[in-house]
Amino acid sequence: MPQPMTEQEARDLKTAINQSGGGGRAFGLCIGAKPAETVFLALKGKRAAELERTARQRAGKTVTARGEMQLDGDVLRLLCEETPPGGLAAKVQSFLQRVVGIAKKVQICSGEGDVLEASDAEAEGAPRTEPRTPPATPPETPPRDPVQEAARAERIRRAEAQAQARADWPEAIGRLTRLVQEVFAARAANPATVREALALAQKAAADGDHVKALRLAERTEARLEEMKAARGQEETESRFRKLHARLDAQVKAVTSAPAVDREQAGLHAMMQEIVALALASADAGDPARGVRQLTTLVPLLRRSAPINASPRNEPLRVDREDEESVAKALADYARLRPRVL
Repeated sequence: MPQPMTEQEARDLKTAINQSGGGGRAFGLCIGAKPAETVFLALKGKRAAELERTARQRAGKTVTARGEMQLDGDVLRLLCEETPPGGLAAKVQSFLQRVVGIAKKVQICSGEGDVLEASDAEAEGAPRTEPRTPPATPPETPPRDPVQEAARAERIRRAEAQAQARADWPEAIGRLTRLVQEVFAARAANPATVREALALAQKAAADGDHVKALRLAERTEARLEEMKAARGQEETESRFRKLHARLDAQVKAVTSAPAVDREQAGLHAMMQEIVALALASADAGDPARGVRQLTTLVPLLRRSAPINASPRNEPLRVDREDEESVAKALADYARLRPRVL
């Protein structure tokens, strides 16, 4: 059921139009089946998107527009944020004359100020008056107010920024949603701060402020990236601790027995130093490097088993596979071992 404008709302709109010559006013409208059912709102402090949504709900129609209105003499300019429907100028002019009680020419413009459509001098069906005799010489165009020009340039800049942000928003919110799922895949719920930040970004986008929405999304994404990195560091540290505990125990078990010859003594010393170097890497904040260093112990430990099992009076038996494992471990050890002055 349409909810047409009240007489008080019509008087408030008339006041808002007359005041829009000093800097503009946000508006939102919905064209009704007839002028009396059109809803045109320009409430101070309200966003254009919110005004448009309210007007659509009250008029019950789909022909809508939103943006900023400016009064320039007897011409009302409607700077629309999105492409307006055709025939809007004449319908707005008829509504103003019949419902609001003011006779203004209407220009429908783009967000940059380009005129897309203009109404005739008189709306269809409106009372006609005798044409005025034009003056002998046209009046001089008054100089533009630099303050108003600066305000207009700022409005254009903001409109362009909103258009770009509106285009970038779907990709940004998709990337942020995937990141939230990745970071909190193993948790029952997201932290409240992340949920609130995500909700604020989505609300800003729904209200038409895509610049604010992108700014909030970027901050939330940066925080999630930090959490992701910290979580990866924690997992690497946990992996190092488990690997160090297991291999350190094996090295101690192997080296606790006396070496049977010089080669075995060298292997014992190498394994002990690798354990010490890996622990130093982890203590310095690089557990990933410590994990790589510990993995060089695996072939050495495998090689040490038959060596320890060999009696002292028997010669060492080293097959080709053992030789290749020791050679590879020695190469990895030489590459990873830091130089100590």
